[in-house]
Amino acid sequence: MKARRRERLPVPIDVVWDAAISHQEVGHGRLIPLVIVDTRTRPDIEEMMRASRYLAEGEVLVNWARLPHDHVGLVLKHIRPVESTMVIRFNIERRGALIDQILRMQSLYMQTGVPGDRLIEKMDDTRILIEIPDTGFREVWDKLFKKVTIKALMARGLSRREAYSAFGEMIVQLRRFGDFRLPTRHPFR
Repeated sequence: MKARRRERLPVPIDVVWDAAISHQEVGHGRLIPLVIVDTRTRPDIEEMMRASRYLAEGEVLVNWARLPHDHVGLVLKHIRPVESTMVIRFNIERRGALIDQILRMQSLYMQTGVPGDRLIEKMDDTRILIEIPDTGFREVWDKLFKKVTIKALMARGLSRREAYSAFGEMIVQLRRFGDFRLPTRHPFR
């Protein structure tokens, strides 16, 4: 049996800011995560974003990857309008709630930027909405998120029992907040 060759992924790009946007006419009013990614070393991503402004919908293949040091990567292989592959790197401890919301909403807004950029300053910049279908990563994610978060809570002085309890409470609150929806407009009312 031949060993399966792994495709070499590009150097990951980092998230410089994250937020969430809810709009009545997009995603049924759901709270969709948004990331501003650092593209200083990736002019091809800037070009893809510019092209997406003037062209119809693009096509993106999506997958998740475990990365070293408690990180995961969202692998986006853009087919149209411009071919480009990128890996958005997420620190699980710092951005676990964001990753969880991306998986739950199965979508993500992406904008480009540089460290220090904030959404409030870039509201009019081009952003794309990417559908993140179920790739089977959810089961892996739930275990990984729990493991990394409990480890972090214990490093801050909680006992194992307290950390497990705090994680359970956190997940309930996080998902309750993530379920927020704006009322949608009904055309027949």
